[in-house]
Amino acid sequence: MHSETGTRLKEELPAIAFCCAMVALALAIVRYALLPVVLHAGDQRRDISVYRAALSEQAASTSLRSTIAADNARLTDKLTKLTAGMGDANDLSGLLGVLIDRASSAGIRFVKVQPQGEKRENDYTLYPVVLEMTTSCKSLGTFVASLESIPQIVRVGRLSVTALRGERLDVKILITCFLHAQEAGNDR
Repeated sequence: MHSETGTRLKEELPAIAFCCAMVALALAIVRYALLPVVLHAGDQRRDISVYRAALSEQAASTSLRSTIAADNARLTDKLTKLTAGMGDANDLSGLLGVLIDRASSAGIRFVKVQPQGEKRENDYTLYPVVLEMTTSCKSLGTFVASLESIPQIVRVGRLSVTALRGERLDVKILITCFLHAQEAGNDR
């Protein structure tokens, strides 16, 4: 029985050797031809994911940039509307010029302009000013309404009115002018 197996094995040895050679060749092809390709493909997948992430960040950045530009344009338009008719109100002398212009357009001339002590609050410097004038009721209303239309830079505080003869009024108004602290610092 043993000799029969040995004989059979000798007969099939070339086929077994051929199969072993083919398996070895297949393993060599897998190791030296296919494995590097698979590894390279994995590296390329990682590179692709890095590039996709970079493109995604760039798209998000572009989107954010366009959103910021739109917000900036909207805020600039709003600022332009808010500052319309304020002249050069970026320092104290500019603010007083705005007050004088608004008083002139209402037909008012100041008798006395008396600045009070300035006060700093957060990012703003407050400049209280007492304005004294003699005027009519209609002119006073026009002037106060024009000041109240710019609350971002001027607030009307106290108002003292004394009736004179005729339709004339003796008026004292305490207003507070607001300047950004940095702009107020340039005033000195």
